[in-house]
Amino acid sequence: MRCAVVGAGAWGTALADLLARNGHGVRLWAYEADVVETINQKHENVRFLGGHPLSPSLEAVGDIGRAVEGVELVTLATPSHVLRRIVKSAASSLPRGAPLVVATKGIENVTLSLMTEVAEQEVPGATVVALSGPSFAVEVVAGQPTAVVVASKREQAAATTQRAFSSAYFRAYTHTDVIGVELGGALKNVMAVATGIAEGLGLGFNARAALVTRGLAEMTRLGSALGAQQNTFAGLAGLGDLVLTCTGSLSRNRAVRYRESRTFRGSTSSQRHRRADDERAPSGGRSMKAKEPVQEFFSIGDVCTLTDLKPHVLRYWESQFKFLHPAKNRSGNRVYQRREIELIMLVKQLLYTEKYTIDGARQKIDEYRKSGELRSVARSALDSQAVESMESELRSILAILDGQPEEKGIKS
Repeated sequence: MRCAVVGAGAWGTALADLLARNGHGVRLWAYEADVVETINQKHENVRFLGGHPLSPSLEAVGDIGRAVEGVELVTLATPSHVLRRIVKSAASSLPRGAPLVVATKGIENVTLSLMTEVAEQEVPGATVVALSGPSFAVEVVAGQPTAVVVASKREQAAATTQRAFSSAYFRAYTHTDVIGVELGGALKNVMAVATGIAEGLGLGFNARAALVTRGLAEMTRLGSALGAQQNTFAGLAGLGDLVLTCTGSLSRNRAVRYRESRTFRGSTSSQRHRRADDERAPSGGRSMKAKEPVQEFFSIGDVCTLTDLKPHVLRYWESQFKFLHPAKNRSGNRVYQRREIELIMLVKQLLYTEKYTIDGARQKIDEYRKSGELRSVARSALDSQAVESMESELRSILAILDGQPEEKGIKS
């Protein structure tokens, strides 16, 4: 079968590689020219899925019209906030009758449309299939066992999609409840944010279990009110995706909020921690205070998510500020420690908030170093970012619950 995948992030690349290894002819559309180049020349998506070899038969292209020309199956795997724009740009080139498999999870901001609804609105009369479920891209491309759901109002389209994607390690189950499958994939992200915050604040496993369980109940009630089937939320697209996102270490929503809340916890309870440090066990006894975890290392993707910066910006800053020298792991990829993330946030504050030039920021940081204030000022910059991010996230969630969606929608 001739297939096209639109969107060459980690998830789109993993799906394209899966289809190619299943024996299909696959063209993958990428927005970034370097992604097209590395996939075609090195058979690797260095930017978004580095370290994972891709099928040599997979072809990447930068022209979306060429990507979808003459294909029999189109898979959409773009970020949720740009899906409408990309589908609209490709609508005139899409082959008539080819199913549109929407692998993007989320709810569009302002319109609150599901991703399949966005595709249907931009391509009237299209046969649309929703693909969702517990599926980290890095595990799919590594050939780890994965199960997902493909849902469509047209059973034949779901069956065609099932056959195209299924392999010895990737199983697709068909369903007809498109609304339920999509809501499960979108709403679980809110619970992942809450779970990450709870874990970062040290609230324990009981709290996580309560959040997952009651979160599933709320998701089910909301889905039922919107026309979904209740039992859908007990399956892969509901409970399965919720558990993975709320517990998996590869979950970005959970992991980033966990790190932010640990920072928030440290900044708001430093006095309490100092008092605990001063306590001593009775003579002959041992302190019951738990040790802090060992130093964590963060990938460039983690740092970009936490700091809201693009990779090329980080690379430029590293060339301009000598103290930004991240180490490299065994694969040659850069890894960052907390100290370096604090310094990055200080640079961002000086350049973006206080409007320093590059030279001015260097001089100011040198002043902080000479006065002995650098560590505390850098830590404060990171703490401020964490608090602002958490407050913004909570405002967005409250606005949605109040029926007043803000500009920032629920992202996949």
